[in-house]
Amino acid sequence: MNVDAGTMAPTEHGECFVLNDGGEVDLDLGNYERYLNITLTRENNITTGKIYQHVIERERRGDYLGQTVQVVPHLTNAIQDWIERVARIPVDDTNEEPDVCIIELGGTVGDIESAPFIEAMRQLRRRAGRNNFMQIHVSLVPLVGGEQKTKPTQQAIKDVRSAGLLPDLVRPLNTSTKPSTDVEFRSLVVASSRFCQPLWQKSPTSATLNQPRSLPSTTSPRPITSPFCSRLKA
Repeated sequence: MNVDAGTMAPTEHGECFVLNDGGEVDLDLGNYERYLNITLTRENNITTGKIYQHVIERERRGDYLGQTVQVVPHLTNAIQDWIERVARIPVDDTNEEPDVCIIELGGTVGDIESAPFIEAMRQLRRRAGRNNFMQIHVSLVPLVGGEQKTKPTQQAIKDVRSAGLLPDLVRPLNTSTKPSTDVEFRSLVVASSRFCQPLWQKSPTSATLNQPRSLPSTTSPRPITSPFCSRLKA
């Protein structure tokens, strides 16, 4: 229920990142800002506490005109409206409206805390339209006894599908220090697609890296952009 990361213990959640406008956000958002060379604001960070506070303030002002304010549709609509509004705000020196908005839906599928956000994303998929929305499911493929196991991925995708979200693409991550081979990757696809039928990214799984800053250089040669270009059409 935190409004921002400013009051969260860094020993538990990591360092707080301060944006140019003074917004205190999770360090992940700070990493995205630096990797993409853009300038974000506190509006780019949505938390459970912030969105509930926003809806309650609107209810107190009488914006809902006496309606019974509920999680669905009022909270979920507020999340979608927030995303659509912020997605149009320029984030670089061109001062142009961004072509794509990347949304990270954190947490674990099945947790009560993320339920309103998952439902909002399900509704946003329909509101935005098929060619304007693409869901990528990032899943850990643990290494157990020298073998990559896909059961956690299968179960995670089953759970997210039961919540109404259909992953368009799966990005597997392994716990090894080297990427999986093409043969290993094909075996992962065969094992998992029987149960969850996702569109797997046609590249080996990403390896665990010692430094996050090494990630762009290890993923850029891989064919990750083609699924985006074929799905997201102007």
